[in-house]
Amino acid sequence: RVLLAWSKDPADAAKAWGMKAFDDGFRISALEWWGKHAPDEARARALAFLRKPDSELLRTTALQVLGRVKDVPGSRKVYDALIAVAKETSYRSRIAAIQSLGELGEKDAIAVIEPFSQHGPWGVRGAASEALRKLKG
Repeated sequence: RVLLAWSKDPADAAKAWGMKAFDDGFRISALEWWGKHAPDEARARALAFLRKPDSELLRTTALQVLGRVKDVPGSRKVYDALIAVAKETSYRSRIAAIQSLGELGEKDAIAVIEPFSQHGPWGVRGAASEALRKLKG
């Protein structure tokens, strides 16, 4: 995983993506690498993974990466995926989706996020309050 962080070769990320580990560290590293070096690839992989997730840790990473790489202009695929997870009852993934909605900057998300700033577990409330601060400027 450390070597991937230093790599500039997309083939290294693709190889790591194909390597399953008990903690999903290789796939997490690959997705984060694409997020920094190949945002279109990161977006495509993260959205595809969210359609059929097999790891909660990787799902959370996919949501975080989507907040950083954002939508392609004119598209709302990332926004729609983040909103869907924000409405779920999962704890970590919901927090990651709410945080990423704050990073995304779509003001339409305010209506979905606002109730979480008043009701819900403290971690969700904190994430919602921070996202609202970013969205409302």
